[in-house]
Amino acid sequence: MDGNGSLRDALAILDQQIATRERELGELRAARRHLVALVPQESILDERPTVTLINGRELTPGGEGRRTVVTDRPSRPIPAGTSIPDAAAMVVKDEGRPMPADEIARAMMARGHKYDGTFVTLVDTVRGVLGREVRRRRTFDRFGRGKFGLMEWKETEPQPVSLLDRFGDQQEQESETA
Repeated sequence: MDGNGSLRDALAILDQQIATRERELGELRAARRHLVALVPQESILDERPTVTLINGRELTPGGEGRRTVVTDRPSRPIPAGTSIPDAAAMVVKDEGRPMPADEIARAMMARGHKYDGTFVTLVDTVRGVLGREVRRRRTFDRFGRGKFGLMEWKETEPQPVSLLDRFGDQQEQESETA
């Protein structure tokens, strides 16, 4: 009888340990679902080493040197149904500087923009959409190689005076003084 009692006690302890591990596994699965929801396209995050945060705690994935950026709550979330050009404009305006397409795409995803493209990554889509916006002279313009900024910034930026304009101004001044 004594042997059966100790076996039952051992089984009870093992059952408690299993329940604890299952609860921990459930928490890990919930954290994974949270990350997958925030970062639907892992491929664009492979380029830069960064840190993963969930609820203020740092998590390091199993791979050496590979980390991803996920913010808990972005400062200004992108509303559902926002078009890619409008979402990109929000990101660039909040940053206050021209940005490359891949950086804009990462910031859009971190702010909760949902992308359901099946054949193209969000970076490629953003790059294409912004290029189209530049050609149509709408919201965006190019600021250097591969960087996109708001068209309104280009209008307020002092434009360089061309050599022909300078020459024309100089001739006008000479004719007025003569």
